[in-house]
Amino acid sequence: GVSGQVSMNEVKGGATATVDKATITAETGNVSISATEDSTLNAVIDSVTKSDGGSTFGGGASLAASGVVATNLVNSSAEATLSNSSVTTQDAVTDSGKVAIEAKNTSEINANIKNSVESSGSSVGVTLAYNTVGYESQNVLFNTVDALLGTDINNSQPVNVHASIQDSEVQSAGALSVSANSEVTIDAQIETSATTVDVSADDSDTVSVGGNITMNKTAVRTAATIEEASEITVQNDDLRVQAKDTSTITSNVQAPVLAASVGDKSTAVAVGLSTARNNIDSDVDASIRSSSGSDKNSVSVTNGSVLVEAEQASTIESTAAASAIGISAGASSSKAFSGGGAIANNTIAGSTKASLERSDITESDSVSLSAKDAATINATVESAAVAVAVGSGTTPAIAIGISVATNEIGNDDDSRNPVEVKAYTKDSNIE
Repeated sequence: GVSGQVSMNEVKGGATATVDKATITAETGNVSISATEDSTLNAVIDSVTKSDGGSTFGGGASLAASGVVATNLVNSSAEATLSNSSVTTQDAVTDSGKVAIEAKNTSEINANIKNSVESSGSSVGVTLAYNTVGYESQNVLFNTVDALLGTDINNSQPVNVHASIQDSEVQSAGALSVSANSEVTIDAQIETSATTVDVSADDSDTVSVGGNITMNKTAVRTAATIEEASEITVQNDDLRVQAKDTSTITSNVQAPVLAASVGDKSTAVAVGLSTARNNIDSDVDASIRSSSGSDKNSVSVTNGSVLVEAEQASTIESTAAASAIGISAGASSSKAFSGGGAIANNTIAGSTKASLERSDITESDSVSLSAKDAATINATVESAAVAVAVGSGTTPAIAIGISVATNEIGNDDDSRNPVEVKAYTKDSNIE
């Protein structure tokens, strides 16, 4: 039997909250501008292909082949903006009088793919699985080349998570926060199994091949900013500008393969391959800044501090495994060959910046700028190859296993290498 499945899914959208050219006065309570994007794409494929054929006394053929192609793409941003406006809160009661500008993206792709092939002659299963957030859609050929060679043929179209105050006046009786948080998630569970078992009174030949080619990529720009000649006054609490990316890729790719043959002259061939390419491209920016064409920002914080914090804490959890078992038993002669290969390439790239540029802090208890990169890669690569040949004559058995893992935080081929982590002030006054 021969089967094939193709699944292509795209989610495009976004969340935007904007206050522009407005005057807001809140005598009681808080003021909040919030945008949250929580797109979810769930893709489940369970393919089973079986073939029953041949004869115990020889003759006949059995073939099972299955191909699965799955492409999942999400492009959705979150932006919360206060621009060209005036906001005033007057309630100084605890937990009141606050102003909050918040953008959050929790988009996720959950891909669960199983491709199972069984026969008594030849079994071939191949799975191509590609999951991206923040990239343009492209054809299967280019995705496959990119997954195998890391060519970056497809263009990134980064997801933006941006909270900002632009050219506005804010007088807050309580805390003022501008925050952007990215929690983009890809969870890919991929398995292709191939099983071939044949018992014959005549000659017996079995072949099993199972292969996975997978790619998971995210491109995200996370920014929290106060900019372009804004005037900020905070009383009785802190001013906090915070940007954080905790995007996660979890990739589990498995290829268990078995070929077993029993006959007069028997041959068993088993080949399993799993490849996984996982990339996170993340820029995180927290800043109070003004361009050279605008006046400086003015910031005053009474009985509180100015905190500018940027953190990149993305994680890749990668497992690539392949096992190939070939067993051959022949009354006169037998041959067995098995090859298992597992390859994983994991990369995290980008920059983390906290800055104060062309801004004057006229009053505050303290000023703190913090930039932190806590990116993490945990990779497990496993390959197993077993070949067993039993017979009264010649019984060669060959087993080859290969495991390769490449893990990089900051890529030599990336023009931004090494990863930037910077906290700095420029053309600013702090009193």
